[in-house]
Amino acid sequence: MTSLDSPLRTIATPGVDDLHVVPTDPSCPAATEILHEYFTDIITRWDATTATPAFIAEVMAGAPSDNLIGESGIFVIAYRGDEPVGCGGMRYLDSELGELTRIYTRSCARGLGVAARVIGELELRARASGRARLRLDTREDLVEAQRLYARLGFTPIARFNDDPFSHRWFGKELAD
Repeated sequence: MTSLDSPLRTIATPGVDDLHVVPTDPSCPAATEILHEYFTDIITRWDATTATPAFIAEVMAGAPSDNLIGESGIFVIAYRGDEPVGCGGMRYLDSELGELTRIYTRSCARGLGVAARVIGELELRARASGRARLRLDTREDLVEAQRLYARLGFTPIARFNDDPFSHRWFGKELAD
């Protein structure tokens, strides 16, 4: 059986030969840094809100990533060479269902397929752990994310949470 803490396989991405996705403790310095950028990005995109350091810290404290490790989930960072360029996580909701979260690509790497690679790695790990379905939510203003999810086979599903910042819900059945 494959360890969920090790790479499962390398997925080729045209033009990005040195892109690799690695499981990471979400509290490590590289993860903390990229998660800070993720929250800064989504905060500033929400009605052009100013992302002050205090507000970012408050949001991050209210939405911890500590459930993206061990038995409750996984967090991965995409690296281009030695540079972290993206991230994503999956919560294990039950033995059949995983929920994707924190899908992010740094602006310097957008358009290179980073988010698709991150999601692909999380799908591989979902299958390896026996999960048959994935779900995620997103905001209505994150139209590029919605296009990506549709391109990767996610389809609209019924609302599954009361998150005031979520406006679109997607799901995907994982083929064997």
